[in-house]
Amino acid sequence: MTYDHNSDRLSYSKLKVLADDPRLFYDSFIAKTHKQKSTRTMDKGTLLHAMLVEPSKLSGFAFKPPKMRRGTNAYKDWLAEQPAGAIELDERDEAAARITKDAVLRHPQAAKYFQNFPKFEQPVYGQIHGLDFQAKLDIQHTHLGCVVDLKTASAIDDKSIKWAIRDWSYDLQMATYLDLAEMAEWRWIFVVVSDRPQIRVVKPTADTMASGRAWLWRLCEEFKARTQSGDWRNRYELEEGEVEYIRSDEDEVAVEVNIDVEIGEAAF
Repeated sequence: MTYDHNSDRLSYSKLKVLADDPRLFYDSFIAKTHKQKSTRTMDKGTLLHAMLVEPSKLSGFAFKPPKMRRGTNAYKDWLAEQPAGAIELDERDEAAARITKDAVLRHPQAAKYFQNFPKFEQPVYGQIHGLDFQAKLDIQHTHLGCVVDLKTASAIDDKSIKWAIRDWSYDLQMATYLDLAEMAEWRWIFVVVSDRPQIRVVKPTADTMASGRAWLWRLCEEFKARTQSGDWRNRYELEEGEVEYIRSDEDEVAVEVNIDVEIGEAAF
């Protein structure tokens, strides 16, 4: 069984799975015997994303009354009335997401990226290192000349943001998306949102982009090698002396965090 290059384009999220677990990549995108599951935290992030940039997807959510317990007849009756496949969250989750959405749209830095006719959820396609890729840009702002990506995080301090970029390979995402959009590296902005809500506008450094570009190249080469050999073993299964594709501790991620009082209107 092989990867279908005609129908299955690569993406940042697929490469991240390849980086973390080659066997899971094989099971998910080649054999297609595994379907990845979301968590409640992921679903809450998806809800905020839909409210801000893709409101047409809000119909795919179902909000349970907070005091309704799963397994009860009342819950079963409520569930039967919901659309098939709807993402189930609590009504309190919906209320919190609306508060956060309003806070983002009032934020002195973040708000401008949602104004003056930005393009939301823009699909882009192309080749990177000879491989077919696809992506969806959260916001492509023609007027401001930048790409904006919305992220939810547990905290917005410098250290938390830096490690979120590393842990979730957001540098890889930046490199992939900007290559496909054919935009310069300094045209990327993160709008990072955490609970309560707290919001920061983050402009990554050139070092962060360099890390992402190196990681992108290495993973593309790994993908080519694995599809040619048919070897999807995880790294701990490799024999001594075999090539190991893995991010080293030396691959640091640098991030420049722009805070309201420091930057004014300086980003874009």
